[in-house]
Amino acid sequence: MKWFIPRETIHPRDKLLSPAETLEKLWESSLDEAGFLVLDIETSGFSAQNDLILSLAYCVCYGDTIEPVKSALIAHPSYDKVPETIWGLIGLSPSVCQQQGVPITDALHDLLEDSVSKIWVAHHIRHEMAFLQKAVREIWKQRLRPITIDTAVVAQALFRLPQAPLLEQTCQLLGVTVSNRHRADEDVRMTSAVWQKELQLCKRIGLRTVGDLVDWSADGA
Repeated sequence: MKWFIPRETIHPRDKLLSPAETLEKLWESSLDEAGFLVLDIETSGFSAQNDLILSLAYCVCYGDTIEPVKSALIAHPSYDKVPETIWGLIGLSPSVCQQQGVPITDALHDLLEDSVSKIWVAHHIRHEMAFLQKAVREIWKQRLRPITIDTAVVAQALFRLPQAPLLEQTCQLLGVTVSNRHRADEDVRMTSAVWQKELQLCKRIGLRTVGDLVDWSADGA
């Protein structure tokens, strides 16, 4: 499956689109063998249409193995509309993002290159997908079509909660240490640890494939 195109090519065109047969193969893949891309973004607000991606982080997981986290700050021409409260929350500043950040195109290239044949995992993943879809649509006029898993929804189903828990609440339920919330790289470390524990619990109750887990969590939530 191609989720990326070589960096020297300006427009990814159809290569951002996943063939149906590859998605079917991923859907039927064993939870023990599937690769998972755990991601997190920090944004200037909740509106994908009006707000900015300020930082992005992700890591790849196979079985019990969690690969090192990769992260990037995102450079924008202006941060004038970013509230001061957001900078305090995420521990960044306009000058740091401008000086150390990379264009969103570069950050997306790296993410998409590492997402080949992976299931995307995040806590409250609709937030991530809304912003990433908008960025891909604006840059390449295409739409991302990954199989996604929401660790919040999985936790809700596992613990039979009335609503999907926050990341720190899920960490507490699963015995994962909470540190430096709302930093993309730290949130990915916590989410990947949460996902590993959720994965074990899901296999313990008899779920065997990616499709089993997605369908079960949707029904359970």
